[in-house]
Amino acid sequence: MKTEKSIIVFFIALLVLTPLGYSQVVIDNSLLPKFLGLCVTIALGIGLFWKQIQLEKVKLNLLDLFLIGFLIIHTSSIFSSYLFPGAVYETLKVFLLVFLYFLTKLLLKTDKEKAFKSIAFCAAIATFLAIFTSIEELFEAFRMRVPLSSAVYKVSGLHGHKNMLSNWFLYLLPLTAIGLFIKSKTPKIIFQLAITIQVFMVAVLMTRAVYLAAIVSGITFLLIAKQRNNTVKNLLKTSAFTALSLASLAFFLEFFDAFPSLIELDPSKSSSTVERITVWSKTVSMIKEHFFLGVGAGEWKVWLPNYGLDGLRRTLDGTVVFSRAHNDYLQVWSELGVFGFAAFLGIIAIGIKSAFTQLFKDEKLNSFLLLGLSGVLIYATISFFDFPKERIEANIAFGIFLAIISSLSLMPNKSLPIKPILISGFSVLILLFASYFAWTRYENETNLRLAMTSKDKGNQVELKNKSLEAESKFYWADNNAIPICWYTGIAHFNLNEKVEAAAMFKKALESNPYNFNVTNNAGTAYFLEGNYEEAINLYLETLRINPYFDDCKLNLAACYVNTNRKAEANYWLDRVSVNSARLNELRSYAQ
Repeated sequence: MKTEKSIIVFFIALLVLTPLGYSQVVIDNSLLPKFLGLCVTIALGIGLFWKQIQLEKVKLNLLDLFLIGFLIIHTSSIFSSYLFPGAVYETLKVFLLVFLYFLTKLLLKTDKEKAFKSIAFCAAIATFLAIFTSIEELFEAFRMRVPLSSAVYKVSGLHGHKNMLSNWFLYLLPLTAIGLFIKSKTPKIIFQLAITIQVFMVAVLMTRAVYLAAIVSGITFLLIAKQRNNTVKNLLKTSAFTALSLASLAFFLEFFDAFPSLIELDPSKSSSTVERITVWSKTVSMIKEHFFLGVGAGEWKVWLPNYGLDGLRRTLDGTVVFSRAHNDYLQVWSELGVFGFAAFLGIIAIGIKSAFTQLFKDEKLNSFLLLGLSGVLIYATISFFDFPKERIEANIAFGIFLAIISSLSLMPNKSLPIKPILISGFSVLILLFASYFAWTRYENETNLRLAMTSKDKGNQVELKNKSLEAESKFYWADNNAIPICWYTGIAHFNLNEKVEAAAMFKKALESNPYNFNVTNNAGTAYFLEGNYEEAINLYLETLRINPYFDDCKLNLAACYVNTNRKAEANYWLDRVSVNSARLNELRSYAQ
């Protein structure tokens, strides 16, 4: 009985409480709070099942080895990173995924029936909470007199963005569907209602990657179920219930005059497709230059500008900063090299292959294994167009899906002469460090958010103070890889503290040598010192990255004027696109 209660407590913490992590005082309001919550949840799981862990013999199968190999490669890549704390952060997420995977495997082995009941029940509860926390935003979207494809961008719940919310509903679907195939005191209608909500929200939120993942996993599920002559009575009942419920919701939408706008989604009008193709092309160039070892964990966003920002209009004008490749396969290869990519791809491929093999080996179709396979296919498909590896909710779902496959596919295991106490002790140390690391970053991000607010308001003293408080050994740069000291340098510069500003701008250049704002301001640091040649080199580098940066062209022209190279000065002044008093002043000096 104690084990049963412990299992349900663990999965409540994992699937219900951890996704509720949200804070408006940090930069990414959903990522860091959920990261901290997952640290606590896994620590809780280790505490609850400490005795079972110590009684287990250490056995590893091929999937286990690839996960551990991926973790080792990820850890080793930390030391080649410009932004060391960011690399540590990304690697700790992989540690949490691996811990969660092994802990879930243990629970499935300890009591498979209780574990599956708990997973299904908690997934249903998580669904109800997700719709409850986003219902106000959903109503607001329905009331807007614009195409729903635009209005739904207001719907994010506690997940930071409507795409993340849509992903979460789809990840929960296979876990909730487990409830249709188990004997449980929970009425089937609870699971059917949760699935209806999931399908409805996936449809309404209009995330193309999620649509494709749903199609791939859904077709696979139905084909295998039909091929194995499985009893699909529960599935058909749920489908009918879902269809009826969605029809009712369609009539409900009519009251908001919103339903017709569902069909007004025109992908050709979105710039995101062109931008993603451009980003992927530049990522391939990055891979070619760093084929074997990669650029380092979490470093893609640092290196991308080195391959030029042409074709990324919103990045050139400063509206958007691309911090992810929107393709985890390409991003993993670019950051971790070919061996990291092989390990990552191997995890997914082994999971899928093992599930397929076992599904057609058993006399009777294992519905739980099929649902685990569906989940991995969802994750694998979304990874082509998004970045689930970074998000905590995706890691939670992926870890459970892999654990289900590993537990049910009966892969060969090899015993290792390692005492469980050593592994659990090591895990506890990592979790303590991860929790301390996350809490420190939480405080740093809080101060940086205040600093950025001060920057927008023009309060330079507060910007300087808060940015100084934001920087620490665990936090060197914001989520877009802009060094914290760059913000400090901006404050010093605007307060006419030119010596301090120059020092901060040079320090920022060491942490990120490819951000055009950083290189431009570092050039200004040398300009203030009278080192015009070094300033010219940095300004030219800035314009290589962003050839449309007018401010840098003016700075470069000023350098040429000061070194009496008026022809070069006029060359760059002629390429400034916006007229200004400074442009006219420099033109007069360049005559």
